[in-house]
Amino acid sequence: MYVIAGRFEKRRNSSSPGVVVEREVLSRDEPETMVMPDGTTYARRFRVSTLLLIGTDLQEENEEEMDMFPTRNGGQADFLLLLAEDDEYHRFVPILIDRDTMTEISVTNIMGKPSGSRIAQICLSYAFGTDDTDSCLHTGEAVSGLLTGVPVNHYMSLKMENIPVVNDAVGGVTVKIVDDLTASDPSLVRGTTVTLSGKQAEAYLRARMTVGSGTNVERMERQKVYMEAFLEQVQVGLASQGYEYLEKMLNTIYDVTLTDMSSDTLLDHLWKRKDYIWEDMVQIKGEHKIGEEGFMEFYPDENDLKETVCRIFYEKYTGDSYDFM
Repeated sequence: MYVIAGRFEKRRNSSSPGVVVEREVLSRDEPETMVMPDGTTYARRFRVSTLLLIGTDLQEENEEEMDMFPTRNGGQADFLLLLAEDDEYHRFVPILIDRDTMTEISVTNIMGKPSGSRIAQICLSYAFGTDDTDSCLHTGEAVSGLLTGVPVNHYMSLKMENIPVVNDAVGGVTVKIVDDLTASDPSLVRGTTVTLSGKQAEAYLRARMTVGSGTNVERMERQKVYMEAFLEQVQVGLASQGYEYLEKMLNTIYDVTLTDMSSDTLLDHLWKRKDYIWEDMVQIKGEHKIGEEGFMEFYPDENDLKETVCRIFYEKYTGDSYDFM
């Protein structure tokens, strides 16, 4: 399991927590391949990069745990979206990942030293970092492993309490309320259409235990609806105000997020790709179960996961040339 940044692969050093070692990434002369069930071989495409968006939640019980074990960062990755950026076909493909997905995550002991790995909800990978940056690396590592080794090139994390800042930076986001969210905010009445502002957006995106079955399923659907409406709002702003809109929006968001990209780099990067097509959000199929400890677990369908990864990140490989699917 690894996280790749730029042209170098970063792999966690088992003897020194927080230290990464680097080696050069495979070139096109040494393609990384995947064999599908029908026997067809595919090679990973080198003009597709990724940005992992992480929404983090730190509850009071986590704060108490941090006081007891200060070497652990605490918190969970409540929202995970991997944005695949395809510079060959000029498109973005957002992949929404269920926080309860069962996968291999790296764990540390109470002293903050690596102590192997275990199968657990992917949201817990964030908790084992020594600080916010290390937690992002832990999470990126888990996402990469889940997606059969697809590299995570960059990350951006946001504390869920800062959702109002991001929401208002684009002028509010309009959604139809399909769940009864009045327990979280009396204004969020089922069947109404609301332009979310401030704390409304936080309530809309975070509410879980008091909604429907109380699982992450309903919340993920709201997150999907919100992200699609958010992107539409950004497109409207870009069309009417152009570069100044993007610059102002990103500067506001940058102040409340943690990322490995500088603000200027991020602005330049997105402005050059402002005309890219946004494909529909992708979700891996699978099954939800209540685990032995009473918590929700999501088991992804291995075939669907592999087919999704192959469709977005790979292309047919004949040994001499690449042929996009």
